[in-house]
Amino acid sequence: MTADIVLWLDVAEANQQDEASVCAVVPPGAELVRYTEHGGEPCPDGLPARWPPVLDAIDRMLRDARTRERALAAQGCRYWVTGRAALPAFFYVGHRLGKMAAITFVHQARNGNTTAALSLDDQVLRVPGAPPYFSLTPRPIPRTESAAPVALVVSSLHDVDDLMY
Repeated sequence: MTADIVLWLDVAEANQQDEASVCAVVPPGAELVRYTEHGGEPCPDGLPARWPPVLDAIDRMLRDARTRERALAAQGCRYWVTGRAALPAFFYVGHRLGKMAAITFVHQARNGNTTAALSLDDQVLRVPGAPPYFSLTPRPIPRTESAAPVALVVSSLHDVDDLMY
């Protein structure tokens, strides 16, 4: 049995997602772990003046999630990452989970819009029916107008229709 844990970065006070829209996308019974339940203070726009307290709360949230994962005695875990926060918070969660974690990003641009599940991990681990968010471009990368070599090219397969905050 695989565990499903929702990591909810409710850092921004504005435009918070409603729980029903997220629960409609994640598997039934998924554990919900919120940033604000781990000492994290929300701020109006999701961009804190000081990052260390935010990162500490995210670390506590992730430790709690890992403890829940072990308690479920799962054969693996899929992390569903959602919420409203500045991009560094999402980056930090991904960094702390590590490259081997199965992660699906639950995105809703604005309340009332469609909620989309975007798999961020390997094709084999993807959630059935969820479109891939990243793809690797086979070498050689087509020549561009760039005058300098590029080590990594990142492109989204999906249009981001609005800023997330």
